[in-house]
This record gives sequence, C-alpha cells and structure tokens, in this order.
Amino acid sequence: AVAGTGVELGYFENAEQQVRALAGLPDEVQVRGFAEGLREMERTPAMLDEMVRAWAAGDVDPIDRIVNADMREQTPEMYEALIVQRNRDWVPQILTLLDGEGTVFIAVGAAHLSGENGVVELLRETGIVVDRQ
Repeated sequence: AVAGTGVELGYFENAEQQVRALAGLPDEVQVRGFAEGLREMERTPAMLDEMVRAWAAGDVDPIDRIVNADMREQTPEMYEALIVQRNRDWVPQILTLLDGEGTVFIAVGAAHLSGENGVVELLRETGIVVDRQ
C-alpha cells in the first residue's frame, strides 16, 4: 500500500522471475538478444516518437512492429520467453484482479500490449471486452 493514499500496489512477477525468464535461455540466444538490443539503442529516440504517435492514434500495429518484430524474427526464443510466456502468465492474474472490487489500473510495457500474443488479445480470447480510452 502507498502510505496515506488507499492505493495498493502489486506486481505480476518479481525481479528474480524476470531475470530467470532471460537467464533460462541458451547462452547463444542471450548473446544474439543482447546484440540486437544494442542495435536498437541507436534507433530508440525515433522509435519512441513513432510509438507515441501510433498510440495516440489508437493504432497498435506499428507498436507491434516497432517493439516486437525484430525480436520475433531475430531471436524467437527470446520473444517467446520474454513476451509471450509472461503475457500468458499474467492473464490469469489480471482476471483475478478484474473479479475483485474497485478500480484496477494495470501498467505493462508496450511490447506486451500488441499483436496476437499481446495481453489485450489474450484477454479478448477469455471473453473480456478490452477498449482503448
């Protein structure tokens, strides 16, 4: 709980689980992923601008292309471990939160929102209506 606010904070996973998702991959996959991450750092400012424009327009397809396409193509094992499996792990937790009372605010990184394996689509597959406000 955040002192004096009545707000409770929770997390879908802890730091150790996040590290294990990456550390459990073969060394060669980790190295390829690291190299791809370094290449992406050069494109980060332009990518962020494009992501903000796409999000403001309500167009998530460019977001999926910007944040997931390279990982999906260059290191599919990493995409599966860092994005897809984590999204699948989070959906039951989100459903539990939604079954509770009160207002729930959930924040995840942009890479987890878009595409057929994104949290939004996985929630829709359970019958949850997901709207962008």
